[in-house]
Amino acid sequence: PGIYAMGAKLAKELTEGYRKRHGVYPDKLTMNLFAIETIRHEGVMESQIMHLMGIRPQWDERGRVIGVEALPRSDLGRQRIDVTILPTGLYRDLFPNLMVLLDNAVSLAREQKEEDNAIRANVSRTKELLLEKGIEEERAERLASVRIFTEEPGSYGTGIDTVITMSNTWSKESQVSEVYFRRMGHPFGQGFWGERVVTRSPSGDREEVNGLLFKRALSGSRMAVHSSSGNLFATLDNDDYFQYLGGAAMAIRALDGKTPEVYITDISNPALPKQEALDKAMGREMRTRYLNPEWIKGMMKEGYAGAKFMHQVIEHLWGWQVTVPEAVDAAKWNEMYETYVLDKNGLEVKRLFGQARNMWAYQSMVARMIESVRKGYWKPEREVVETLSKEYAEAAKAVGLACCDHTCNNPLLTKFTASVLLSVPGLRTHAQDLMKALDRVKNPARGSGRADGSASPQMSAAGKMPRTPQSAPGGQGKDTGRDGKVEGYEMQEVGTAGASSAPIPYLFIAGFLGVVLLLALGWRRRRGGA
Repeated sequence: PGIYAMGAKLAKELTEGYRKRHGVYPDKLTMNLFAIETIRHEGVMESQIMHLMGIRPQWDERGRVIGVEALPRSDLGRQRIDVTILPTGLYRDLFPNLMVLLDNAVSLAREQKEEDNAIRANVSRTKELLLEKGIEEERAERLASVRIFTEEPGSYGTGIDTVITMSNTWSKESQVSEVYFRRMGHPFGQGFWGERVVTRSPSGDREEVNGLLFKRALSGSRMAVHSSSGNLFATLDNDDYFQYLGGAAMAIRALDGKTPEVYITDISNPALPKQEALDKAMGREMRTRYLNPEWIKGMMKEGYAGAKFMHQVIEHLWGWQVTVPEAVDAAKWNEMYETYVLDKNGLEVKRLFGQARNMWAYQSMVARMIESVRKGYWKPEREVVETLSKEYAEAAKAVGLACCDHTCNNPLLTKFTASVLLSVPGLRTHAQDLMKALDRVKNPARGSGRADGSASPQMSAAGKMPRTPQSAPGGQGKDTGRDGKVEGYEMQEVGTAGASSAPIPYLFIAGFLGVVLLLALGWRRRRGGA
């Protein structure tokens, strides 16, 4: 009961805050559920969802949840809100019981015959559309009532994290949101468990309705909400946050032409739970961590891995830029640029990346900033673009191209950067350096990847080692320069042919068979004596 009380309080704060801003209560919301978050907060988000629908759990005398019951409309004080629930694939696997409970809550809320019941009204409209497609009434009502959608069984992740990173492969945000619709549009509840629902038209044509159901469930959502129940993980240190919460917001924008309000249910301090707008939560995170000189110095003490992590922060900022552009204004990019490129804190950031032996991470950060300019998301002063282009070219000359998803595999970025450098007389040689670095990637036999002339495989900022003539399978297990000195090592799979390369434990097998034989003889003697 205490957990539900906290969820009800947060639901009220969410809806009352919206009413103060817009003069009315929201009639439709979208909520994300993470398995690890649920383990931490023990069901606060699930309680919040139920209270938004005007439902509460039923408990037995031991405090165990045994069902759900509807709150009277008079006690609720507002209309029941239609909530679309988006759990992750891990949540689907770990908490199917909670998904069933939430599905029962949806069914009970739908049955409440109230004039302002948004759930009942939306189900009715979708049901009519399905009836027109020739679906029988009982099945049509169940399909129209589905409010839980996620990846199909056995699948994990929305897929948009990879698509967004490979920014040269798409030109419209609709191309990204379509990946989200396909990955997440599998219905759960109302008798369905992630299967592809297919119907036949009067003409006999087969039509899959998963996408239709998912889009109708999302469309009209006034808010998209996620939870944060600890201080370890935040919005910019992993890609799950933007691919789920950001993905939901982007999908709603694709349907309605407008991004919903994006909020975080902050339960990191159980004594002071609160609702907070995404841009505010992200801004605080940036100032306490990624723009904080002490944090940067501490991270760089971790060497290569610390440099890689800072590169990933910029990648996640880019993920939010694409999915929720309203939360990533020019100020955030400017602050990152001033901190890591202009080195406003005097930390000698570039030198620290060099000491960490991961200048590729620095190069990748700079390249992502340029890419955000190229695609029109960030519009800084011309001087900023020239400085970024210069830094990118110098890093490529020094250590070779990082060859992550948005650098050497992105000819549009190369063309954009080269055009900037060629337009400034003092930077034209940098354009040549950049093109030479790209040529060394495409034709490794022509030259080395380092400015000092020694051959060295290039490691991407993501930590992936591309195959080179020195590190290809079947080599000598080491990378050597032209002078024959060892530059590094290569991990190779070593084993014998056959089903297994492990040694056969003959002594163990013989001993085991001996024990079995002695037991069998003893059993026979005992049986004979009986």
